Amino acid sequence: SGRAIAGATAPGLDLAAALAYAGTLDTANKGLTPSGGTVVTTTMVDLTSAAARDAASAQHAAAGYEDQRVFDKAADSWRHAGDGWFKLKAYRYAAIAYHNAAADNVLLLRWDHVFDNERHAAQSWEALGDLPGAALAWELAADGAQKRRDFGNAAISFEQAAADWQAAGGADRDSRS
Repeated sequence: SGRAIAGATAPGLDLAAALAYAGTLDTANKGLTPSGGTVVTTTMVDLTSAAARDAASAQHAAAGYEDQRVFDKAADSWRHAGDGWFKLKAYRYAAIAYHNAAADNVLLLRWDHVFDNERHAAQSWEALGDLPGAALAWELAADGAQKRRDFGNAAISFEQAAADWQAAGGADRDSRS
């Protein structure tokens, strides 16, 4: 049961009416015909391919591991998903998966993995053409490198962040990761 919402094109669920309904419930998709359309793709990525299903499955597993607070397996699953998406040139999905892997590794204080995953996230954002996203990921990679006392990679990552910020049209900003 729906109720009109001002400014919206679709009704909102009327919970009171739905909870008060005493009739027989039917399936939500009754009367709908499944799509016979073409395979869904995004920038040459076949989202029905086995590789895409594998990456999506790894993401699903990662979320489950996070719910269980098993962060090492979650991080590994996010990394696997990121690698899969990157190979498919689904760079946005890859960058997000790599960043999530880094975030789980922060919780584990595995700074080498934080650096590596954020470096991959930055490369994914760059491949997508999202330089602000890449710059931020480079800064996070630098932070991971600093925390493991790898000052050479921290400096290189901060320089890459500065270059991406400038290429994005912004001024090089003072980074204090």
